[in-house]
Amino acid sequence: MPIQRLFKFQRGKKISSSEVNEELDQLVSQSNQIESDYKKADDDFKKTAQLSKITADNGDITISASLTTDDILQKIISKGRGYNTFYAIAGSKNIPPSKLSIRGISHLTTPTFGWVIAFDSDNQVWTNYLNNSSWRGWKKLSTQTSTDDQGKLWTGVMYLNEDQSVKPTKPLSKCKTGWMLAWSRYVPGSGEVNSFWGFTFVPKAFATLSSGGMEHILFQNPKSDSVAGAIPIMKYTYCTDTEIKGHANNGSGDERYAALRNVFEF
Repeated sequence: MPIQRLFKFQRGKKISSSEVNEELDQLVSQSNQIESDYKKADDDFKKTAQLSKITADNGDITISASLTTDDILQKIISKGRGYNTFYAIAGSKNIPPSKLSIRGISHLTTPTFGWVIAFDSDNQVWTNYLNNSSWRGWKKLSTQTSTDDQGKLWTGVMYLNEDQSVKPTKPLSKCKTGWMLAWSRYVPGSGEVNSFWGFTFVPKAFATLSSGGMEHILFQNPKSDSVAGAIPIMKYTYCTDTEIKGHANNGSGDERYAALRNVFEF
């Protein structure tokens, strides 16, 4: 309510102390009421609003594992219930198997249950789940370099002779399971033919083995584009984590009737 004057004091007119007290009491009462109303509104706001912050005021993270001795999962538990944003340096404790630095979001619904989603510096996405105080372990979400090309990492036409090589756009160790090589019929002196497709596989684990060669058994008909008369032929390759190299035999004899056409992630 607006404050109304109780007395009209005029210059030269004598006023009593009681009149002054009444005016001051009215001001004090109104001030106390404003303070009371403000406190009630503030209390009501706190009851209905979620006041915890998921970032610092400047947008920075709320949990940091900036030392290699820091344990990001333990820091998330220690922070307590609620949403938080976090960062963990490469090589610190309990980060995903990639061992790269991560940034992400955590949510503990209770002190012993919650979840984490993290992005590492290689743009891989990882999740973890806190189940009754026990972390279930990091799981990588399936990602693909492109949804338009269905995971195609290389395309072309190649015998894969000893002086030829293919470099897929994604290393073998970064693929979900490995490389899938797509071969088709090839007619020497004419070119590739979209028939007699064959698919061979280079498992992800091969990236950690020696650089020895591997064989790819296919079936082709050297005389015609007919299933009748098809014979087995072999392509021989040397695979590393980033490259597929060929062999001299791949471009001679019956082996000339097949060519590498695509490499996919699988």
